[in-house]
Amino acid sequence: MSTFPPDAELRRRFVHRPELSLLYNRAHGLEHRLNPAAQIMAAAVLARSDTEAAGPDVSPARRAALALALPIERAAADLAAFWDTILTAPDRPRPVRKSGAPADWAAVDVPFPLALEVEITAACNWHCTFCYNTWKVSDTLGQRSASVTGTAPGLHLPLDTARRILDQAAAGGCLRIRLSGGEPTLHPQFREIVEHASAAGFDLELFTNGVRVDDAFAAWLTARRVRVLLVSLHGQAATHNALALNPAAYTQAIGGIRAGVAAGMTVMAEALVSADNLAEMPAMVDTLRELGVAHVSFMPYVATGPNDPCRPVAASAVADLITHCRERTAGTVDFRVPCAPRHCLTDTPTAITAPVDEAFDDHCAAGLLWGSVSYDGYVRHCPHTGVVAGHVDEGIATVWTQRIVPTVRAALEPDNDACGGCGQFAACKGGCHLPKVRAYPGVEQPPRRLLPLATAAPARPKRSEGNR
Repeated sequence: MSTFPPDAELRRRFVHRPELSLLYNRAHGLEHRLNPAAQIMAAAVLARSDTEAAGPDVSPARRAALALALPIERAAADLAAFWDTILTAPDRPRPVRKSGAPADWAAVDVPFPLALEVEITAACNWHCTFCYNTWKVSDTLGQRSASVTGTAPGLHLPLDTARRILDQAAAGGCLRIRLSGGEPTLHPQFREIVEHASAAGFDLELFTNGVRVDDAFAAWLTARRVRVLLVSLHGQAATHNALALNPAAYTQAIGGIRAGVAAGMTVMAEALVSADNLAEMPAMVDTLRELGVAHVSFMPYVATGPNDPCRPVAASAVADLITHCRERTAGTVDFRVPCAPRHCLTDTPTAITAPVDEAFDDHCAAGLLWGSVSYDGYVRHCPHTGVVAGHVDEGIATVWTQRIVPTVRAALEPDNDACGGCGQFAACKGGCHLPKVRAYPGVEQPPRRLLPLATAAPARPKRSEGNR
């Protein structure tokens, strides 16, 4: 290839994160790790501002020649060869990156998150008894509040705020945007938000319960670069409907999964695992495999407050579940455990030497590689926390670099003898660090807005012998 596409087209398709030696192809999620010379070749085209030595009107070949001290003809040939290699790299199924932090990446203080989860609405048509949304549960959890399906003021992220978030993310070199909620498709301007994100070139994910995802909707999403569909599914029909407090929930989820698979999207089922549904997870996985789903995420439930009606299971039980499901599916389904529990898989920290099963994430990258913005515009290191670090009006990059990253780095230091002497501490960093991030210096926490309490106790699925 003697020529390559215009700089503007390459900037739309690729993101260069030089601090990680990473070139990311947003068209299909391919990650290129760059050596020093390749870094220069990428920056010559993709750098958002020219060096003082190059000046504003210098060509990419001239920039490369200056940086590498080469004759311009040689630099032009090398630049063309580099982009020829990048642009002709074979496509492959989009990788579903684990949320854990690769060791070399986690050691770098990145100036902007690689991925951002944007909760665009608090509205939801399900009323899950375990939902992590911090506007649905108090710290003590007397009773979990209900979801809201209406259009009361303040439930949705304003469109102009959503656009500002996406513009800041584009300027910061963010690779992926995940749209979530609540149920994101209930946002009255959902399509406008997706259009704006698509125009910015992001690699897009949608976390949904499937309520509005039919064949036509899935095709529309795919045409706008939404490549990954994460669908909540928490058991077989009766159990799932009981946990979601919606008799149509299972039908909605399965319909969304079918449509996503038919549209060629990467579909991942997200399952909350508790004592109420553990026994039927293998049968649920069988159903998903028959539907063509190749990715399943098992999230062990973490109790919130002393009166939480859901019952957690040990992380070791989830490890056993994954082993069983792998054998059952003969390796045709990939399993993962997000939110990075301690690799010792015990209730209390225990020093270990052997690595945990590969399905368990390395230590959580929340606050190091990815962050979250809530429906009211507050920036958080993780969507599971009610502790905010600032507001998007201050600038996400400012909140990220000045508050979130330093606070999270301090939280990752070992705070007990077992973790301090553990051979796997570098991998897991003591598991979820949510309890350690309780405040940010100089940030006054806004009043937490809780939705109305449910009027009846949450329904419980009938327990089988395996659930007792």
